[in-house]
Amino acid sequence: MLILAHSSDNTAMTLPVGVTGVIIPVLAVEPLLDRPGVPPRAVEAHVTVLYPWVPMDLLTDEDGLALAAIFAETAPIDVRLAEFRRFPTVLYLRPEPEEPFRVLTRRIAARWPAHQPYGGEFGDDVQPHLTVTTDVSDEVEEFVKNELFAKLPVYERLTEAWLVHSDGERWLRRATFPFGAERC
Repeated sequence: MLILAHSSDNTAMTLPVGVTGVIIPVLAVEPLLDRPGVPPRAVEAHVTVLYPWVPMDLLTDEDGLALAAIFAETAPIDVRLAEFRRFPTVLYLRPEPEEPFRVLTRRIAARWPAHQPYGGEFGDDVQPHLTVTTDVSDEVEEFVKNELFAKLPVYERLTEAWLVHSDGERWLRRATFPFGAERC
């Protein structure tokens, strides 16, 4: 998830207006996360491909067409989410397989070298993840693991990516990029 909507001490921050990200929605997880006890999110459940990407004020039609071409060459991804993991300030689900997400991140970062994953903060091979919450208090982590673990695994065929941008409070979908046809 686009985790930079929170500070390192997990207090809410205002999202910068015009920041963009490229994500793959995983809507089958929404019913698990959109419920009492799970802190609210600023965007639908997803795996981030690249954040931050080209800022809205610099985004061109050519950028959109090039991004669309990358996803048109991408086969749908059959994903399984069954395991909770934790970064220092993020509780997340690990997607299986991970490699299709890593490939997409590398391809897009190579095409736009000025826009590396998470600004290069975590290197060039970031862990694919679906953020459950950036509130990793003991109470929230216990609730999530106890209440949501029984609902796992979640399976979904992923068939599109979204370009999202911040309005200062939420992430809004600007464009949808369908994946290409099945590969044999």
